[in-house]
Amino acid sequence: SAGGMAFHRVAGSPVLEFARIALPFFAGYFLVAWVTQALRRPPSGWRFAACSVLAWLGGTGLGMALRVALQGRPPLPIFVQITFLFLGVGLLAWRALYWWVGKRL
Repeated sequence: SAGGMAFHRVAGSPVLEFARIALPFFAGYFLVAWVTQALRRPPSGWRFAACSVLAWLGGTGLGMALRVALQGRPPLPIFVQITFLFLGVGLLAWRALYWWVGKRL
């Protein structure tokens, strides 16, 4: 996001701009993760993977919908694609770490 803001020469506070872009996705992820119980102690194997994928897809989709509702206009298709990819890679790393630490406890 910081690289995108620098590329597009966003005026104003970078922190506020980052929050404006990221908060709908954080809200979407945590709401879906709470519903799917993805934030609980990591269960074994397939259930953990299923909860992780549901939280990623559902949270990113909900975050995108919240962003559209707040901005009043749909995003460009490339933004949607990059968002799903970026959040997927980030959540994969986060969930792998969460699972690994959970196995150690």
